[in-house]
Amino acid sequence: MSIKIGIIGAGGMANYHIPGFQSAGADVVAIADVNKAAAQNMADKFGIPTVYDDVAAMLKAEKLDAVSVITPNKFHKPLVLQALKAGKHVFCEKPPALNAAEITQMAKAAETAGKTLMFNFNNRARPEAYALKAAIDKGEVGRINSAQAMWIRRTGIPGFGGWFTTKALSGGGPVIDLLHMIDLALYFMDYPEPEWVLAQTFDDVISQEYTTEALKNQIISGKTAHAYLFTGSRGTGKTTCARILAKAVNCRNMKNGNPCLECDICRDADSGALTDIVEIDAASNNGVDNIRDLRDAAVYTPERGAYKIYII
Repeated sequence: MSIKIGIIGAGGMANYHIPGFQSAGADVVAIADVNKAAAQNMADKFGIPTVYDDVAAMLKAEKLDAVSVITPNKFHKPLVLQALKAGKHVFCEKPPALNAAEITQMAKAAETAGKTLMFNFNNRARPEAYALKAAIDKGEVGRINSAQAMWIRRTGIPGFGGWFTTKALSGGGPVIDLLHMIDLALYFMDYPEPEWVLAQTFDDVISQEYTTEALKNQIISGKTAHAYLFTGSRGTGKTTCARILAKAVNCRNMKNGNPCLECDICRDADSGALTDIVEIDAASNNGVDNIRDLRDAAVYTPERGAYKIYII
């Protein structure tokens, strides 16, 4: 007896999900979309017998084993939770949700329902990914010490002007799509536990609210000091706060004390190309000559930003 699938969402990705399920031997019996005409077009194209404009009605009327969620990212969490509560297995497009808190809710709901929740990280199933993973598992590649996730798209921004480029619907940011490469890198490395995460704005820094709020207020009021001393154990955000501070005071479009992350100053600071922000390793630059060099260089005015910042 074939597995019965219901499709939620009649957008472009349904053109991949539906034939994928059908070629694997599943029976796609229904499709639901608030735009019933779009759902009907997809049903006609792939021979799906029943069309709905309401997900709840489909879940109630059809004897489904699983559903496939193919909607804008904002709706992933509520639809996944609805389907799990109805006792269905769920296959959901990536990214899983808008943030980690939503994903945690989804994972807990799947565990409570005793159902499988899977996300569409399809690049794991590519032939080259299979081959590389097999080589890694056999030890032929050696130990992977680091990975850099990158992706080049040569065909423009997908769906420009639609939901994909609307932050309220998509979540925003490069991780929407770069997530595929990040997932592959972590998959090949057997998902190592992260030791630390670097923030890009003060609002991203965790458990340092007193420090970050004080810094933001000083930046907003234009009353920053000439020097700051950040202290604390490893991993508390000392260097991170220093980097954010250096960007924020030089940022061309500072937002509520945070760097905008979009102007040329912010972008070049992140890439290490901004000469007005200099990081110095104190452990290896502790001689008298090093101090003299620093003193002599400090008299030069910044090239592009408002301030020349030394992070030591």
